[in-house]
Amino acid sequence: MSLVAQRLVCLTVGTFDRGNKESLLQKLRVVFCNNVNCKEEARKVLAEGGIKLVFQEKPGFTPVDGFTFWSVDNPAIGMTLRYNKIDNFAFILLHELGYVYHHLKDYDEEEIISWESNDEEYRGSGREQEADTFAQDNLIDREMWDAFVNSQTRFPDEAIKGFAHQANIHPAIVRGRLCHQFDLYRTKTSIDHKIH
Repeated sequence: MSLVAQRLVCLTVGTFDRGNKESLLQKLRVVFCNNVNCKEEARKVLAEGGIKLVFQEKPGFTPVDGFTFWSVDNPAIGMTLRYNKIDNFAFILLHELGYVYHHLKDYDEEEIISWESNDEEYRGSGREQEADTFAQDNLIDREMWDAFVNSQTRFPDEAIKGFAHQANIHPAIVRGRLCHQFDLYRTKTSIDHKIH
């Protein structure tokens, strides 16, 4: 039995109910916004919702971010935490939840693995794109996001923080999405991205 499987057997979680999705997502957004003991708080929220969460050290040179599968009576998510950044953590966790809610069938033996890839075929696959959209739209409302990015030509920290406050999300999540969407990785920032 693998180390991940051993950890999952020991986890106590509630009963999984797909109907509780919105409540669970709202609680996770509060956890991300607060970013205090974030990993354990996220694990508690998921456990209450009947979803197992385990963290696994990144395997060697494999760029795996997360994986989703069915464990006994509950869906399970494993995360490698390749980056100690709140925006990456939040996105990957919600990406995997997209798989839980849209692709993982009850008691299915399929495992869904998410990894970093420049392969257009992989990134553009229906399931991968749907999980990305699920994560983006459940972190930041799509209409709010579109209005924000269309109202700015530059994205200074103060504008990011103001929008983050309005959207009730951590400013690093806003900045991370901006960096990804507009390739702003080289711009300087005072926003703390670390998971706390």
